[in-house]
Amino acid sequence: MWVETSPQVHAMARVPPVRLDPDAQWETWIEVAHVPPGAGDVTRLARVKLTSGTVIHSVPRTDVPPAGFVPG
Repeated sequence: MWVETSPQVHAMARVPPVRLDPDAQWETWIEVAHVPPGAGDVTRLARVKLTSGTVIHSVPRTDVPPAGFVPG
């Protein structure tokens, strides 16, 4: 998992579970201070590479509160 900036910022605030069920969601975070200034719309810059080699690009979510915590 990373943010596609220059240089790339890798997001490993917490370790993912060993295995996720199909279509399961998992969340982590990075500190804003680690994102280079002028990076652009960070809601669209996150990337994750699946075991199949497919890279998934992030999309903004509008159905979550602006602040809170990530359970787990």
